[in-house]
Amino acid sequence: MQIFNESPVLADEIDRLGHMNVQFYMTRVGRANRELLESLGVSDQNALTALRHTDVFSRFHQEQFEGATLRVSGGLIALATDRARAYFEIRNAGNEQLAASFIIESTLVTLATREPCAFPPDVEQYPDVIEVPAQGGPRSLQLGAPRTDVTLARLEERVVDPGPTNTMSGRFEYGIDPEACDEYGFLREGVNPMFGGRRRPPADEDGSFGPPILTTDEGHRFGWAIMETRSVSLQTPRANDTLVSVGADVALARKSRQSRRWTFVRDTGKLIGIHDHVAVALDLDERRAIEIPNSMRRDMEQNYLPDLA
Repeated sequence: MQIFNESPVLADEIDRLGHMNVQFYMTRVGRANRELLESLGVSDQNALTALRHTDVFSRFHQEQFEGATLRVSGGLIALATDRARAYFEIRNAGNEQLAASFIIESTLVTLATREPCAFPPDVEQYPDVIEVPAQGGPRSLQLGAPRTDVTLARLEERVVDPGPTNTMSGRFEYGIDPEACDEYGFLREGVNPMFGGRRRPPADEDGSFGPPILTTDEGHRFGWAIMETRSVSLQTPRANDTLVSVGADVALARKSRQSRRWTFVRDTGKLIGIHDHVAVALDLDERRAIEIPNSMRRDMEQNYLPDLA
Protein backbone atom coordinates (compact mmCIF):
# COMPACT_ATOMS: atom_id res chain seq x y z
CA MET A 1 0.00 0.00 0.00
CA GLN A 2 1.07 3.56 -0.69
CA ILE A 3 1.79 5.85 2.25
CA PHE A 4 0.06 9.21 1.86
CA ASN A 5 0.69 11.27 4.98
CA GLU A 6 1.55 11.36 8.67
CA SER A 7 0.19 13.84 11.20
CA PRO A 8 -0.13 14.20 14.98
CA VAL A 9 -3.41 14.09 16.87
CA LEU A 10 -4.06 17.65 18.04
CA ALA A 11 -5.74 18.81 21.23
CA ASP A 12 -8.69 20.33 19.36
CA GLU A 13 -9.39 16.96 17.69
CA ILE A 14 -10.25 15.35 21.04
CA ASP A 15 -13.96 15.13 21.84
CA ARG A 16 -15.93 14.72 25.06
CA LEU A 17 -15.17 11.00 25.22
CA GLY A 18 -11.46 11.77 25.51
CA HIS A 19 -10.30 10.41 22.14
CA MET A 20 -9.91 11.71 18.59
CA ASN A 21 -13.33 12.33 17.08
CA VAL A 22 -14.33 10.30 14.02
CA GLN A 23 -14.55 13.36 11.74
CA PHE A 24 -10.78 13.90 11.95
CA TYR A 25 -10.06 10.38 10.76
CA MET A 26 -12.16 11.18 7.70
CA THR A 27 -10.35 14.49 7.14
CA ARG A 28 -7.05 12.61 6.86
CA VAL A 29 -8.46 9.88 4.63
CA GLY A 30 -10.26 12.40 2.42
CA ARG A 31 -6.92 14.05 1.63
CA ALA A 32 -5.39 10.67 0.82
CA ASN A 33 -8.29 9.70 -1.43
CA ARG A 34 -7.98 12.94 -3.39
CA GLU A 35 -4.24 12.42 -3.80
CA LEU A 36 -4.77 8.85 -5.00
CA LEU A 37 -7.37 9.85 -7.59
CA GLU A 38 -5.28 12.75 -8.83
CA SER A 39 -2.38 10.35 -9.38
CA LEU A 40 -4.69 8.44 -11.76
CA GLY A 41 -5.66 11.58 -13.62
CA VAL A 42 -9.04 12.05 -11.90
CA SER A 43 -9.16 15.63 -10.67
CA ASP A 44 -11.76 18.29 -10.02
CA GLN A 45 -9.32 21.18 -10.45
CA ASN A 46 -11.58 22.91 -12.96
CA ALA A 47 -14.77 24.94 -12.99
CA LEU A 48 -17.03 22.18 -14.34
CA THR A 49 -16.68 19.04 -12.22
CA ALA A 50 -16.27 17.94 -8.62
CA LEU A 51 -15.29 14.73 -6.83
CA ARG A 52 -18.03 13.35 -4.63
CA HIS A 53 -17.95 10.59 -2.01
CA THR A 54 -21.03 8.48 -2.68
CA ASP A 55 -20.40 5.54 -0.33
CA VAL A 56 -18.07 5.67 2.67
CA PHE A 57 -17.46 2.80 5.08
CA SER A 58 -15.42 3.33 8.25
CA ARG A 59 -14.27 0.93 10.95
CA PHE A 60 -12.56 2.08 14.12
CA HIS A 61 -10.20 -0.42 15.73
CA GLN A 62 -8.25 1.42 18.45
CA GLU A 63 -8.86 4.73 20.20
CA GLN A 64 -6.30 7.42 19.45
CA PHE A 65 -5.28 10.18 21.83
CA GLU A 66 -3.57 13.56 21.74
CA GLY A 67 0.06 13.42 20.64
CA ALA A 68 -0.13 10.15 18.70
CA THR A 69 1.27 10.25 15.15
CA LEU A 70 -1.08 8.72 12.61
CA ARG A 71 0.00 7.33 9.23
CA VAL A 72 -2.44 7.01 6.32
CA SER A 73 -1.86 4.39 3.64
CA GLY A 74 -3.99 2.68 1.04
CA GLY A 75 -4.66 2.00 -2.61
CA LEU A 76 -7.22 1.44 -5.32
CA ILE A 77 -9.63 -1.50 -5.11
CA ALA A 78 -11.49 -1.04 -8.39
CA LEU A 79 -11.86 1.52 -11.16
CA ALA A 80 -14.76 1.87 -13.61
CA THR A 81 -15.54 4.50 -16.21
CA ASP A 82 -17.40 6.70 -13.74
CA ARG A 83 -16.44 5.58 -10.23
CA ALA A 84 -13.50 4.44 -8.15
CA ARG A 85 -13.31 2.41 -4.94
CA ALA A 86 -10.32 2.69 -2.64
CA TYR A 87 -9.18 1.22 0.66
CA PHE A 88 -7.33 3.21 3.30
CA GLU A 89 -6.08 2.49 6.77
CA ILE A 90 -4.76 4.66 9.56
CA ARG A 91 -2.10 3.26 11.85
CA ASN A 92 -0.45 4.63 14.96
CA ALA A 93 3.10 5.21 13.73
CA GLY A 94 4.48 4.68 17.23
CA ASN A 95 3.22 1.13 17.77
CA GLU A 96 1.90 0.15 14.28
CA GLN A 97 -1.55 -0.59 15.71
CA LEU A 98 -4.40 -0.35 13.21
CA ALA A 99 -6.49 2.61 14.31
CA ALA A 100 -9.12 2.74 11.56
CA SER A 101 -9.93 1.43 8.08
CA PHE A 102 -12.03 2.85 5.25
CA ILE A 103 -13.58 1.86 1.93
CA ILE A 104 -14.54 4.88 -0.18
CA GLU A 105 -16.44 5.03 -3.45
CA SER A 106 -15.98 8.28 -5.37
CA THR A 107 -17.62 9.65 -8.50
CA LEU A 108 -16.98 12.68 -10.68
CA VAL A 109 -20.04 14.92 -11.07
CA THR A 110 -20.83 18.04 -13.05
CA LEU A 111 -21.06 21.05 -10.76
CA ALA A 112 -24.10 22.53 -12.50
CA THR A 113 -26.31 19.43 -12.12
CA ARG A 114 -24.49 17.07 -9.73
CA GLU A 115 -25.04 14.29 -12.26
CA PRO A 116 -22.26 11.66 -12.57
CA CYS A 117 -19.96 11.96 -15.55
CA ALA A 118 -17.29 9.70 -17.00
CA PHE A 119 -13.69 9.99 -15.91
CA PRO A 120 -11.33 11.59 -18.44
CA PRO A 121 -10.49 9.22 -21.34
CA ASP A 122 -6.80 9.18 -20.46
CA VAL A 123 -7.43 7.66 -17.01
CA GLU A 124 -5.87 4.22 -16.93
CA GLN A 125 -8.65 1.64 -16.74
CA TYR A 126 -6.73 -1.25 -15.20
CA PRO A 127 -4.12 0.08 -12.81
CA ASP A 128 -2.61 -1.99 -10.04
CA VAL A 129 -5.21 -2.75 -7.40
CA ILE A 130 -5.01 -4.03 -3.85
CA GLU A 131 -7.11 -6.42 -1.80
CA VAL A 132 -8.94 -5.27 1.31
CA PRO A 133 -7.23 -6.95 4.30
CA ALA A 134 -9.51 -9.18 6.36
CA GLN A 135 -9.19 -6.94 9.41
CA GLY A 136 -9.98 -3.85 7.35
CA GLY A 137 -13.42 -4.88 6.13
CA PRO A 138 -16.79 -4.77 7.89
CA ARG A 139 -17.45 -6.63 11.10
CA SER A 140 -21.16 -5.89 11.55
CA LEU A 141 -22.32 -3.72 8.65
CA GLN A 142 -23.09 -4.93 5.14
CA LEU A 143 -21.73 -3.20 2.03
CA GLY A 144 -24.33 -4.36 -0.49
CA ALA A 145 -26.84 -2.12 -2.24
CA PRO A 146 -28.58 0.07 0.34
CA ARG A 147 -32.26 -0.36 1.05
CA THR A 148 -34.09 2.65 -0.39
CA ASP A 149 -37.74 1.62 -0.12
CA VAL A 150 -38.31 3.27 3.28
CA THR A 151 -40.41 6.45 3.03
CA LEU A 152 -40.55 9.53 5.23
CA ALA A 153 -44.26 9.00 5.87
CA ARG A 154 -43.68 5.43 7.04
CA LEU A 155 -40.93 6.46 9.43
CA GLU A 156 -42.88 9.38 10.84
CA GLU A 157 -45.71 6.97 11.67
CA ARG A 158 -43.43 4.64 13.63
CA VAL A 159 -40.65 6.73 15.21
CA VAL A 160 -41.54 8.50 18.45
CA ASP A 161 -39.76 11.34 20.22
CA PRO A 162 -36.78 9.76 22.02
CA GLY A 163 -35.82 10.25 25.62
CA PRO A 164 -33.29 12.99 26.42
CA THR A 165 -30.37 10.57 26.47
CA ASN A 166 -31.21 8.78 23.21
CA THR A 167 -29.72 11.14 20.64
CA MET A 168 -29.30 8.45 17.97
CA SER A 169 -33.01 8.09 17.20
CA GLY A 170 -35.93 10.41 16.63
CA ARG A 171 -36.88 13.06 14.09
CA PHE A 172 -34.83 16.19 13.39
CA GLU A 173 -35.57 18.99 10.95
CA TYR A 174 -33.09 21.60 9.76
CA GLY A 175 -32.35 23.89 6.84
CA ILE A 176 -29.36 24.10 4.52
CA ASP A 177 -27.45 27.37 4.90
CA PRO A 178 -26.89 29.00 1.48
CA GLU A 179 -23.43 30.12 2.62
CA ALA A 180 -22.42 26.44 2.79
CA CYS A 181 -23.39 25.94 -0.86
CA ASP A 182 -21.52 26.54 -4.11
CA GLU A 183 -22.37 28.94 -6.91
CA TYR A 184 -24.88 26.45 -8.33
CA GLY A 185 -26.72 26.21 -5.01
CA PHE A 186 -25.58 22.70 -4.01
CA LEU A 187 -24.13 21.87 -0.60
CA ARG A 188 -20.34 21.74 -0.90
CA GLU A 189 -18.62 18.36 -0.74
CA GLY A 190 -17.32 17.50 2.72
CA VAL A 191 -19.96 19.53 4.56
CA ASN A 192 -22.29 17.51 6.77
CA PRO A 193 -25.95 18.35 6.08
CA MET A 194 -26.84 17.14 9.58
CA PHE A 195 -25.41 20.37 10.97
CA GLY A 196 -27.19 22.68 8.55
CA GLY A 197 -24.04 23.31 6.53
CA ARG A 198 -21.43 23.55 9.27
CA ARG A 199 -18.39 21.31 8.89
CA ARG A 200 -18.63 20.09 12.47
CA PRO A 201 -21.29 20.04 15.20
CA PRO A 202 -21.47 23.17 17.31
CA ALA A 203 -19.31 23.12 20.43
CA ASP A 204 -20.51 23.90 23.94
CA GLU A 205 -19.47 27.07 25.71
CA ASP A 206 -16.44 25.26 27.13
CA GLY A 207 -15.34 24.23 23.63
CA SER A 208 -16.26 20.55 24.06
CA PHE A 209 -17.99 18.68 21.25
CA GLY A 210 -18.91 15.19 20.18
CA PRO A 211 -21.13 12.51 21.75
CA PRO A 212 -22.69 13.38 25.12
CA ILE A 213 -21.40 11.92 28.36
CA LEU A 214 -24.08 9.75 29.99
CA THR A 215 -24.39 7.86 33.26
CA THR A 216 -25.29 4.25 33.96
CA ASP A 217 -28.04 3.26 36.35
CA GLU A 218 -25.27 2.96 38.98
CA GLY A 219 -23.94 6.45 38.28
CA HIS A 220 -20.84 5.55 36.20
CA ARG A 221 -19.79 7.73 33.25
CA PHE A 222 -20.14 6.25 29.79
CA GLY A 223 -20.60 7.29 26.18
CA TRP A 224 -21.40 5.81 22.78
CA ALA A 225 -18.15 5.06 20.97
CA ILE A 226 -18.57 4.50 17.24
CA MET A 227 -17.12 1.25 15.91
CA GLU A 228 -18.35 1.20 12.31
CA THR A 229 -20.18 3.59 9.99
CA ARG A 230 -21.49 3.61 6.45
CA SER A 231 -22.78 6.73 4.69
CA VAL A 232 -24.48 6.46 1.31
CA SER A 233 -25.17 9.71 -0.52
CA LEU A 234 -28.00 9.49 -3.04
CA GLN A 235 -28.45 13.18 -3.86
CA THR A 236 -26.86 16.51 -2.90
CA PRO A 237 -28.97 18.95 -0.84
CA ARG A 238 -29.55 22.43 -2.18
CA ALA A 239 -29.54 25.88 -0.57
CA ASN A 240 -32.61 26.51 1.60
CA ASP A 241 -33.75 22.89 1.42
CA THR A 242 -35.44 21.79 4.61
CA LEU A 243 -34.23 18.32 5.47
CA VAL A 244 -35.88 15.80 7.75
CA SER A 245 -33.62 13.22 9.35
CA VAL A 246 -35.25 10.24 11.06
CA GLY A 247 -33.25 7.74 13.09
CA ALA A 248 -33.99 4.37 14.67
CA ASP A 249 -32.09 1.35 15.95
CA VAL A 250 -32.18 -1.60 13.58
CA ALA A 251 -30.09 -4.00 15.72
CA LEU A 252 -29.49 -4.27 19.47
CA ALA A 253 -26.98 -6.41 21.39
CA ARG A 254 -25.90 -6.52 25.03
CA LYS A 255 -23.22 -3.85 24.65
CA SER A 256 -23.83 -2.32 21.23
CA ARG A 257 -26.44 -0.94 18.86
CA GLN A 258 -26.74 -0.42 15.12
CA SER A 259 -28.51 2.84 14.38
CA ARG A 260 -29.73 4.00 10.98
CA ARG A 261 -30.63 7.52 9.94
CA TRP A 262 -32.55 8.32 6.79
CA THR A 263 -32.46 11.89 5.43
CA PHE A 264 -35.18 13.31 3.20
CA VAL A 265 -36.10 16.61 1.57
CA ARG A 266 -39.18 17.58 3.55
CA ASP A 267 -41.22 19.13 0.73
CA THR A 268 -40.73 16.31 -1.77
CA GLY A 269 -40.13 13.30 0.48
CA LYS A 270 -37.09 12.42 -1.65
CA LEU A 271 -34.53 10.23 0.12
CA ILE A 272 -31.09 11.81 -0.21
CA GLY A 273 -28.93 9.77 2.15
CA ILE A 274 -28.66 6.82 4.53
CA HIS A 275 -26.23 6.68 7.44
CA ASP A 276 -25.57 3.58 9.55
CA HIS A 277 -23.38 3.34 12.57
CA VAL A 278 -22.55 0.70 15.13
CA ALA A 279 -21.69 2.04 18.57
CA VAL A 280 -20.63 0.40 21.80
CA ALA A 281 -21.38 1.61 25.32
CA LEU A 282 -17.92 2.67 26.58
CA ASP A 283 -17.03 3.10 30.25
CA LEU A 284 -15.11 6.39 30.17
CA ASP A 285 -13.05 5.69 33.26
CA GLU A 286 -12.02 2.10 32.57
CA ARG A 287 -12.09 2.49 28.72
CA ARG A 288 -13.97 -0.78 28.25
CA ALA A 289 -17.28 -1.85 26.76
CA ILE A 290 -20.17 -2.30 29.19
CA GLU A 291 -23.72 -3.59 28.94
CA ILE A 292 -26.31 -1.05 27.85
CA PRO A 293 -28.03 0.25 31.01
CA ASN A 294 -31.54 -1.18 31.43
CA SER A 295 -33.19 2.23 31.66
CA MET A 296 -31.62 3.31 28.37
CA ARG A 297 -32.44 0.02 26.66
CA ARG A 298 -36.12 0.54 27.52
CA ASP A 299 -35.92 3.98 25.94
CA MET A 300 -34.15 2.62 22.85
CA GLU A 301 -36.75 -0.10 22.33
CA GLN A 302 -39.36 2.56 21.56
CA ASN A 303 -37.58 3.19 18.25
CA TYR A 304 -36.30 -0.32 17.60
CA LEU A 305 -37.24 -1.22 14.02
CA PRO A 306 -35.31 -4.36 12.98
CA ASP A 307 -37.70 -4.96 10.07
CA LEU A 308 -36.22 -1.86 8.37
CA ALA A 309 -32.62 -3.13 8.55
